[in-house]
Amino acid sequence: MAPKMKIGWASRLVQSALKRRRSRQAASQAGVEAVAASQAGPVLLRDAQDGDFAAVTALQARNGLVPDTAAGWQRLWRDNPALGDGPPLSRGWVLETPAGIVGYAGNIPLRGFFRGSALRLAAGHSLTVDPGYRLHARRLVSAFLRQPGADVCFSDSANAPNGKMLELQKARPMPQPDYDVVLFWIFNRGAFLRSIARRLGMEGPLAWAVV
Repeated sequence: MAPKMKIGWASRLVQSALKRRRSRQAASQAGVEAVAASQAGPVLLRDAQDGDFAAVTALQARNGLVPDTAAGWQRLWRDNPALGDGPPLSRGWVLETPAGIVGYAGNIPLRGFFRGSALRLAAGHSLTVDPGYRLHARRLVSAFLRQPGADVCFSDSANAPNGKMLELQKARPMPQPDYDVVLFWIFNRGAFLRSIARRLGMEGPLAWAVV
């Protein structure tokens, strides 16, 4: 019974820290968005281009995502065999202000088949918007879902906020139970809990306390 009690206590501690962190982030984001709304110039929506690579990866990095690589862009939007299946699909879209790119949504062409018929698929990739411009994120989602030339548009990695935006644009959840449940196979309980603690900003003795 002791190990179960230990895990339960650690789980409550992590959940409590996560709740406090989300509250601080929400308050901070609200302040940033209020300032940006008063200072922002026009926000242009356009197709992403090769020359946007540096700006897009910088956007991803400052928003906590793993940046794309040049090799990845080459593989997805130059060497991808699905590119030759019909009229070109957009590689994605960016939100651009006079100061630079503040939002991005990638678009990956894929091949699919249903009951013997070939389909052109488009998979969403790396929806990222700076905090002060997230009211414009729906424009990226709309461009993705309403793009011409794709038979099916889907996103299999949307987080909760992005999932809500997709639903507001009339996208439907995948008809598979528990498709959104993330499973972990934990080999080292202590290291796993310390990793979570570090991601929540719980450094030093507090991070070790959760184990």
